Amino acid sequence: MEDESRHLGGETTYLDENGWEYSVKPNGDVSFGDVSRNLLGKQNQYGSRFIDGSVPGYPKLGVGLRFSDLEGPSYHDIGIHPDDIEEFVHRFYAWNAYKKGWVTDDHGRVEELDFVTLDLLEEYLIRAGVEVS
Repeated sequence: MEDESRHLGGETTYLDENGWEYSVKPNGDVSFGDVSRNLLGKQNQYGSRFIDGSVPGYPKLGVGLRFSDLEGPSYHDIGIHPDDIEEFVHRFYAWNAYKKGWVTDDHGRVEELDFVTLDLLEEYLIRAGVEVS
């Protein structure tokens, strides 16, 4: 994520290879809102629900990953350790594929998942500590 950086008001902002901006907090964590918007395609208020499963119907995908300010006054304060971003994103997309039973390809076509693939996704999520019931 260190393709280009600049400093704004005590925070460092990085631009990735796609030109997406990520704010880095003074403790080194990346703004979860930026990760949610850029990599999950979700507004932070919705993407953050996938971290701790505290909202009914949402999984706890953040098990064992490092987040900061989860107990803060606002979801805008949440940060994620830079080394945990990729794993969280993988869990998010694995969870969605597992629950839906399908994915879309690069051209927007729906691809149904077979039982072997669904079993592999389930095993991955269980090994990550995610409840898949």
